[in-house]
Amino acid sequence: MDVPCRLALADLPDELASFRTAHKRLLRRAMDGTGERILDVLAAAGR
Repeated sequence: MDVPCRLALADLPDELASFRTAHKRLLRRAMDGTGERILDVLAAAGR
């Protein structure tokens, strides 16, 4: 699944530390399939 996402640095909450940290986490989770698993669970729940 390829979903473009554009975030401005100012849009990130302080809890995410820096943009670089948030980006690395996003990439890591995209590579390990976390997003797909979340979507599968939501689809199974009928949402």
